[in-house]
Amino acid sequence: MTAKTETVELTANQQAGKELLKKFKSHQASDRKRIEDWDLPVGKLILSLESEMDEGQSYLSKAVLKAHFLDQIPRQRRNTAKKLAENWNHEVMVELVKSKRFTAAETLVREFVKQTSEDETPAKTAEQLAKSVVALLQKNGVQLDAFASALVAEYSAQSEETTQDIDTNSEAA
Repeated sequence: MTAKTETVELTANQQAGKELLKKFKSHQASDRKRIEDWDLPVGKLILSLESEMDEGQSYLSKAVLKAHFLDQIPRQRRNTAKKLAENWNHEVMVELVKSKRFTAAETLVREFVKQTSEDETPAKTAEQLAKSVVALLQKNGVQLDAFASALVAEYSAQSEETTQDIDTNSEAA
């Protein structure tokens, strides 16, 4: 069986593949549309309900969720929708939505969080670093005395390099 198109004959498998591609594109478009047509309005509703909460209340009660027909939506989907609505106008979110790469709100929000999170790790105190070093020494079977000697030698080498750099810079000036 073959189906004729303008100038090319397609085999049955090619025709089936073409039809599947059309369906895939329509599903993908509808999935993208779902972000704006369903996830965003759910998030906005949740934010609206949270703005009406009593002082000291930290989450929406089950009764409120039930009264607004949100109780049957899984908590994770509600949380994702809320994060989406909270950050909808953020410049990174706008660019991600414009890219049309995302068909699920979960992956869109995950990428947003990834791109907006701080890359720097928080600074550790000397005590925290010392505990980490001791744990690594024990894990690798290195004696504390040997490590202390190696640390002193490395520190001395670093100090000499710094002194030489200072001397070189002062002579150049």
